[in-house]
Amino acid sequence: MKLRVMVMRVRADHPLLVKDPMLPHRAAKMAYDEVRKRHIPYDFEMDFKEPSKQFCSEVASHVYDSLG
Repeated sequence: MKLRVMVMRVRADHPLLVKDPMLPHRAAKMAYDEVRKRHIPYDFEMDFKEPSKQFCSEVASHVYDSLG
């Protein structure tokens, strides 16, 4: 099983981060939990509307979108 890690940093002055400093932690945990549950195929079509397959930036945008 291959498990890759991606580290991203949200701007410290972002209003949602000011409101909830744990937001990046919750987003990272959500992405990690998802990849531990199932294999997520790479989305070569890069279609944001198809969540069963994901490409690199979609991994981050999907969890942040889920968290509002």
